[in-house]
This record gives sequence, C-alpha cells and structure tokens, in this order.
Amino acid sequence: MKFISLSLFCIMFFVGTANASLIGFYGLDGNGDEKTGLGPDLTEPAGTVNYVTGLDGLAASFDGTGNSWLRASINSSGDTVPNFSWGTWIKLSDPTAWNIFLSNDNGSWDRFSQVKNGKWSVSKNGVKNSPIAATTDWTFIAHTFDGVTQKLYVDGNPVFSFADGLNPSHSFIDIGRNANSAYPLNGLMDGVFFFDQTLTSLEVATIRAGGASGNGVLQVGGVTVPEPSTLAIFALGLMGVAVRRFKKQS
Repeated sequence: MKFISLSLFCIMFFVGTANASLIGFYGLDGNGDEKTGLGPDLTEPAGTVNYVTGLDGLAASFDGTGNSWLRASINSSGDTVPNFSWGTWIKLSDPTAWNIFLSNDNGSWDRFSQVKNGKWSVSKNGVKNSPIAATTDWTFIAHTFDGVTQKLYVDGNPVFSFADGLNPSHSFIDIGRNANSAYPLNGLMDGVFFFDQTLTSLEVATIRAGGASGNGVLQVGGVTVPEPSTLAIFALGLMGVAVRRFKKQS
C-alpha cells in the first residue's frame, strides 16, 4: 500500500510542479478552462462568449458591444498585490476604438491594458499612450507591475514605463472589457496569462517565443503538463507495478 501511495504521489508530481508565480493560463480553446490547475476557471457573467479560429487553436471573440466578457476570480488589486503581471495575444477589429481588454478597474483608474487613439496604452490616473500604433495584426501584449513602476511590452519589446499607483480595485479581472463596465473589446484574444510576480524582460520574451499555446508561459512558471495520453500510460504503468508488488507481499 505504501508503494501505491508513492505511485499516486509520483503521478501528481508529474502532472504539475510549479513555483508560486504562475496563477493562471487560459488557452481560450472553446472555453475558459484554466490549463494548469493553478488557478480558477473563467466565468461568463453576462452573455455567452463566442470562440473562433485563433492564433493557436481557437480564440475568444468579443464584438465591442459589451454584451459578453470573461472574468477571472484573481485578485490583482495594487494595494494588496503590488507585484503582478498579465498578458495575452490580441487581434483588434478596430484599432481606432477605445478597446480595454484586461482590467481590474473599479472606476478609479486602476490597472488595465488597452488601446486608445490608435495606440497601445495603459491606465495611470488617466490614459497613458505608448508611441506604438495598434494594428489589426495579432499582437503580443504583456503588462507588469511592482508597486513602484508599471511597464508595457508590445511583441516582447518594452515600450514605456512610469510610476505605478497602489489603488484599491476589484478583486477580479475582466477579460474583454473594462471591469467598471466600459469600453469593451472589439476583437479576439488568445492565450491569457497571470503571474503574481513582476516578469523580467527575459521572461516576457520567453513567453512570447512560446506562442499562444502557452509553452513559454509554462516554462517561465516552471510547470509541466503532459499530454493526456502520456499521463494515462504513465499512470497505468505505475498501477500495474503497484498491483504486482502488492500480490507478492500478500
């Protein structure tokens, strides 16, 4: 029986070993399931989110009306979680519109990532525009916070940084709109991730290189998630050995 317990421990260890920094990865391949077991599944507080062909597999589609969005029950409020990072691959339908796509804002200009006036931008007591123009191409966006400075990365390149506030905000993150119900996204999102640490430039580059499937996210987070078929074979093998060992001891 001790061997069986050890086998089950090995299975659990094989499925996922991680540091504490990665707290959610969502492939958005037809649902809001969290892929690593480290975070909550996404919910749909309003209408049903549609899924279409994405950058890797499927992607969540938002029509700019605000009638549907996704929500992660993850606290990223600056006053309690100063170190945080999030990001996604995004394809805009209308880069000229005010598109907010990741947000915990409760109406006091808290943390959110967006496009306004045709520029990739963030919030800090108002809108802070980067010099980088938004397009309708798939674009990788990462946004990091450390309680002192927030940084925006576009396609892996740091484009600007400035003082970060520690405002209290919602204890959840909305995907596809501002969390205070404004400026919904018109476009697609694929491969959303959340870390409870401030990613470095190298880590951001690693995530981008891994693509929307999340290989880079898992690498940075130190997570191993085998294919279901591989896990099944591994588990059956361990169970077979355990049964034979148990029979010999009987």
